[in-house]
Amino acid sequence: SVVRRAVAKSGGGEYAVKVIRKARLTPEDVSALEDEVAILSTIDHPNVLQLLEVYNEPEYYYLVTELVQGGELFDRITQKTAYDEADARQLLRTLLSSIQFLHDRGVVHRDLKPENLLLASADDDTNVKIADFGFAKHTQDLGQERAICGTADYIAPEILNKAGHGKAVDWYSLGALTYEMLSGLPPYYTKDREKLFDRIRRGDLTYPSHITPVAKDMLMKMLVRDPEKR
Repeated sequence: SVVRRAVAKSGGGEYAVKVIRKARLTPEDVSALEDEVAILSTIDHPNVLQLLEVYNEPEYYYLVTELVQGGELFDRITQKTAYDEADARQLLRTLLSSIQFLHDRGVVHRDLKPENLLLASADDDTNVKIADFGFAKHTQDLGQERAICGTADYIAPEILNKAGHGKAVDWYSLGALTYEMLSGLPPYYTKDREKLFDRIRRGDLTYPSHITPVAKDMLMKMLVRDPEKR
């Protein structure tokens, strides 16, 4: 897909339009897109990217959303190298309450990562919009879900172990994301995927010395292997 800026003919309002070519979609892709649209159509929250319209045309799907112009959180982390804890605290508070909002409505995102968090403004490090619900599911549809989904550096161990999973996977991913904000790299960073997955399963994590005891305590509780303790 590609995302384009669009201007409404009536009123001149600016929006983002995600353009998805149908010819490149597998049946699984179509099913995931339908799930994403169904979920986003029921969500109205200031920190979740708002889906406004969906157009199903012969060759393309067009998803019209609000326009945000601050870029991805990933780019902001790269620019800053790492967040200081004061800024990270503000951003994390927003994300925690937003994910709890989704969970209260039975929605698990399952792919929280810096690329899926969009900053509303180039001048604000903390006003964020959660985007890309392509892996999202309602809890009643998860059952004993054993498919591996998400993005390597942020995947919870129970997903890798194909042990069934639920809402706790989002708290793990958010913990991994917070670790990256504070240190500049994801928790078990390596370019070797098998080594990465082995490290996530073992949970043998070290923390940079500059991370305060309070932040370390929070991260340890979010990144604990047992989802019941998360």
